[in-house]
Amino acid sequence: MKAVEILVEEVRCHELVVPVSRLPAAAAPGAEPPGSVRRYADGAAVLHVGPGRWLLAGHAIERESSAVVAAQVSGGSLLDVSGKWLRLCVTGAQAQGHLSHFLNVTQVLHGRDCAPVTILDCPTLLARRERGFELWTGRSWATWLHESLTRSR
Repeated sequence: MKAVEILVEEVRCHELVVPVSRLPAAAAPGAEPPGSVRRYADGAAVLHVGPGRWLLAGHAIERESSAVVAAQVSGGSLLDVSGKWLRLCVTGAQAQGHLSHFLNVTQVLHGRDCAPVTILDCPTLLARRERGFELWTGRSWATWLHESLTRSR
């Protein structure tokens, strides 16, 4: 395996947003706090990106269907944003070292599995994954971010 591999993937995803004032504890995809990530064996993932905000990737929408319905009943909004986000997978033995040229990964994640960040002016979600990291960014930023990360290897 190369020291760092960077792969761009288009993934079906949804954003779930619930006003925090109307969010009962039971009406959320998981009871994990913001900054947590729940992963499934089929690659689906639930990124709890902030209070009352989740990114559901892959088949997470089906796996979390009862929580999503409860969140919608509580006043939440669910949007299919598959065309908005692209995932860049940064993997390999030097993945963290490579990303550290752009941000302090340890400080940003500090006890969390995901966090919103800005890399090279690109609004991005940084998430840990087995053997590396994911960078979720807008489609309009993805090519430029990928080229910049690749060029700096």
